[in-house]
Amino acid sequence: MNVELRGVTKRFGETTAIDDISYAVPAKRLVTLLGPSGCGKTTLLRLVAGFAAPDTGDVLLGGEVITHVPSNQRQIGMVFQNYALFPHMTVERNVSFGLRMRHAPASLVARRTEETLDLVGLRGLRDRYPHQLSGGQQQRAALARALAIQPRVLLLDEPFGALDRKLRLQMQVDVKKIIRQLGITTVFVTHDQEEAFTMSDLIAVMNAGRIVQSGAPMEIYDKPKDSFVADFVGGSNFIPVEVAEVAQDGLNLRHGTVVFAVPWAADMLVGQRAVLVVRPENLRLVQAGQGSGGLAATVTFVRPIGPLLEFEVETATGMRLKVASVRARDALPFSLGDAARVELADPQACTVFAV
Repeated sequence: MNVELRGVTKRFGETTAIDDISYAVPAKRLVTLLGPSGCGKTTLLRLVAGFAAPDTGDVLLGGEVITHVPSNQRQIGMVFQNYALFPHMTVERNVSFGLRMRHAPASLVARRTEETLDLVGLRGLRDRYPHQLSGGQQQRAALARALAIQPRVLLLDEPFGALDRKLRLQMQVDVKKIIRQLGITTVFVTHDQEEAFTMSDLIAVMNAGRIVQSGAPMEIYDKPKDSFVADFVGGSNFIPVEVAEVAQDGLNLRHGTVVFAVPWAADMLVGQRAVLVVRPENLRLVQAGQGSGGLAATVTFVRPIGPLLEFEVETATGMRLKVASVRARDALPFSLGDAARVELADPQACTVFAV
């Protein structure tokens, strides 16, 4: 069941939370709305759920306009950020709540509740109350309640935010498996890019009430549409440059006395100012005395993260760059204060934006 937004705008007083969005969520796909706090992603989810109405535009479900259909008649399941489990009900009663409110036959309520508890692995905890569950178990109970009604669409509003990192990563995998098993159209909201990349078939990046780019996760990462996406997704480095030469196979870009050759096909002119966008893992640190290319720099920060190393370096012009690399066992190739040179690891993986 596909979801479609057509020219949807939502305002709160003088603030425009959703700004003329038209977007389609394909059937049986998991689409993530990714963006910073306040960008409008939860408001958009609420418009789909029917908890709020757009000022202009329409919401469609399976080609049918549901803009003014009450939320309880849309057959949409939703998992909230705080789970919103009823504290006075057992897990079983929580899971069956939606079916009972729809006056489903007792036999159907019992069967669907049993099936859904099995699906999320909570059969043995059916008689417990929410306060007797761990965070992960509460999350599963909330998911089961949303799925028990066999919704046409599932909405997830940052459901993993309260979990510790290890459990959060495991729940992402488990929930995605369940969603794929059921083949249910899902819209997922998060500000966490790692979470978005783990969960999504497609990502819609939001900023200031608009969807600024949509595509497959690696397309978003490898080919950001603008500087906001490049910075928000992956934390890119932005190197100010000037076009020194336009060649058949790309551009020669000058930063001070250093020239970067990149195979970029955009229409640019010699002398034009631009920004070279480079992911941290696409920069390489080499010893100061090795080679003649790259930028001279000093290591100002070193952070080991398990198998990875993150460096921050400062160039002679005062520019700060982030570099990420795989850590060799029992070795730190650079220490705080070391002189180094910064080179491009793969020029083809760079992006260039005109200023």
